[in-house]
Amino acid sequence: MVRIEILSGPEAGTVAELAPGRHVVGRAAGTTLRLNSETVSGRHAELQVGADGVVRFHDLGSTNGTWSAGVRVQEGEWFAGSELRLGSVRLRLLEPQAAAGGAAAGAEAGGSEEGAVHRRALEEAMAGRGGGAWKLALAGLLVLGAGAAYWFFLHGRGGDQETASSAPAGGGPEAGAPQQDWIEDHGRFRVEDAGAWSLAPGMSFAEGSLRSDGGRGRAVLAGTFPAAAASLELSAERSGELDAWAEIEWGGGAQEAAAGRIASEALGAGPVSVPLPAGAEWFRLALVLAGQGSLSALRVQGGGPDVTLAESVHEGHALAQYRGNLVLSQRDGGLHLRIVGAGLTWTPVAGGVDASAAGAGAWLRVEAGAATLDSGPFLLLSEGGALALAAGVRADASPGLLIGGEARRLLLRCEPQVRAEAQGEGALLTDVSSLHLRWDLTQAYSEAARLSREIENAALAGDGRSLLAASAQLLRDWPLEEQQMERALRLRGELLAQGRRQLNALQVSVREALFLGSAAGMERLHPPLQALADGLPGTDVAREAEETLRLLSDSAREARRESDARDSAYRARLLGALQRNYPLLAAWIRQGEQEQS
Repeated sequence: MVRIEILSGPEAGTVAELAPGRHVVGRAAGTTLRLNSETVSGRHAELQVGADGVVRFHDLGSTNGTWSAGVRVQEGEWFAGSELRLGSVRLRLLEPQAAAGGAAAGAEAGGSEEGAVHRRALEEAMAGRGGGAWKLALAGLLVLGAGAAYWFFLHGRGGDQETASSAPAGGGPEAGAPQQDWIEDHGRFRVEDAGAWSLAPGMSFAEGSLRSDGGRGRAVLAGTFPAAAASLELSAERSGELDAWAEIEWGGGAQEAAAGRIASEALGAGPVSVPLPAGAEWFRLALVLAGQGSLSALRVQGGGPDVTLAESVHEGHALAQYRGNLVLSQRDGGLHLRIVGAGLTWTPVAGGVDASAAGAGAWLRVEAGAATLDSGPFLLLSEGGALALAAGVRADASPGLLIGGEARRLLLRCEPQVRAEAQGEGALLTDVSSLHLRWDLTQAYSEAARLSREIENAALAGDGRSLLAASAQLLRDWPLEEQQMERALRLRGELLAQGRRQLNALQVSVREALFLGSAAGMERLHPPLQALADGLPGTDVAREAEETLRLLSDSAREARRESDARDSAYRARLLGALQRNYPLLAAWIRQGEQEQS
């Protein structure tokens, strides 16, 4: 058991006791030693307390750092009597409580005094105060002297003196011992730990599970966790109509920005593995939930070395892939494109890579590197033209993405069309069946050129229907050349303006026919209105022409009905008059009507 005194911050004056084992210090709920200071990260540092009382510290990628003697440090041994500063909070590791009486007490007291001397020398040397060279030398001599005295104390009093056994190398569990949960039981989803999670709307903690009321969202666990294996193995239990995946971010050293990210396969059907690169020192965890149901008993443990990213070079492009995840790198090693996804399998093909889904529910998130974004825009392809990536942008039926420009340009096409929306600095595509990522755009440019020729020919022939179809396909699927798109938009605009003028003229004639109540006049307007609607399908002009046609049809039927009623009434009056004055003539007329009917 070791004791730590909190010297500053909201908990100043408190003394915490830590048993042998690993302990996390930070601001987040669920940490062993919680410090409620804004300068302390959620999971700021880890302390490893040995059975012999030796304490080692490791900074977990905190924002404001871990400091010793004025120097920012990443890890090391924490000596009794010295201080560590986490953000602005100062902590002191207290001296072990001396045993009462005896030579052992005297030896411990002497050891503590000697340890304090050499620690002060080390701290002054590390702080870089005046005379640093001789202080460093003095610190080295003191360390050697203290080490010799400590060895003599342990071993110089006879062969019957035993020493405490040391912990296993690396501080890990003994062989055969069950692994600890690497996210420190936050996957038990206890209500008191809810502060460690950031939940999307519609998510909640209840009865040891993470529940989703429907829709799609992310649950993000605060802080970072040490990455001490080549891969992670995740397991969880799932219920209801819920799909769940894990997203892992990783990084190294004190940097808080993630160096990479990867998605797992679906959780809840057995353990799933996620590889970590060699440079990963910490990882973060987020959960992606889709549908209604709950997730429980989430555990993260170290996996084996056989789970790795498959790295290859295809047509001069460096690829790293694992299941639905793909990273495309620049020649200089920089990020070109990152795809984080699940439910997909990637296959290199001529000019790029293809992916196919094993079943329903496949998804991916696409992010571009800085150099790629500098070379050209990130566009969501959609009906009516491409949409620049921005918060809130969404296309419910998108054929894919167009990213970057010039030599860095990439085209991602989905078949059939998918739902695409902006998410963070990238785009999320859901309900993916198959897709084609191409860096060789020769075929794409050829298709765009073919459509441009069709547009020009249709304009010359006055074929509005073909012009609209070709321009819509060019703008939706192949918006590669700015000049081609501008020409297509101009010709399309001229065609629609001409159609609008024709519709306006026809509507004047429609109003006259309605005013006169002439069914014949209304019926004469049907053919030109129908031709206008057929020639400009899917446009506002066509929709208005069709509405006018329906109005004319209804009005013409009503006019015909009223005209027939008037004619019938007139004949009845005429026959009545004839019957009174010329009965034979009236009888002859009725006989003729009966024969005609």
